[in-house]
Amino acid sequence: MTMRRSLLSLVALGLLSCAGIDEPVDLVFPREAFVRVETAQILIVDTDDPNACPDLLAQAELGALTGAEQLTESRPVCEFVAGQVQLPEVRQGLKAYLGLGMGPTGAVYVSGCAIANVYQDGPLTIVLSPTDDYRDDFRGEASPTCTPEMKCGGGCG
Repeated sequence: MTMRRSLLSLVALGLLSCAGIDEPVDLVFPREAFVRVETAQILIVDTDDPNACPDLLAQAELGALTGAEQLTESRPVCEFVAGQVQLPEVRQGLKAYLGLGMGPTGAVYVSGCAIANVYQDGPLTIVLSPTDDYRDDFRGEASPTCTPEMKCGGGCG
């Protein structure tokens, strides 16, 4: 577990500044999945249920999430790394912050969720994990030789 956490920490990607929020949002991608993700998006859902994440993620991965009060546009994943994506200003209160990373066909390859009131809880981290679509598409394939730095620094050849 410590090694996995260390690996995730190594590929913790850029901080997103939030209009109206002093604390950054930190998206943490698994390294192997990051290089296969093309675009990412953050969805924000008003909730009073601290256990809402599993249901919301299941809906979001299927493209059936309703009730997202705000979201970022789907943007190239490297723009998130470079801090070029701004979250919309959010109202105070408990929210579910869903992070989605999509592959070239639009399939959700990584997803994660955090429940927080960012005005009270401080820095927000969303840890993204591979989805069933990712595991189905890359079952048994070797790890990519591309690194996140290579991907965002000009491509992986």
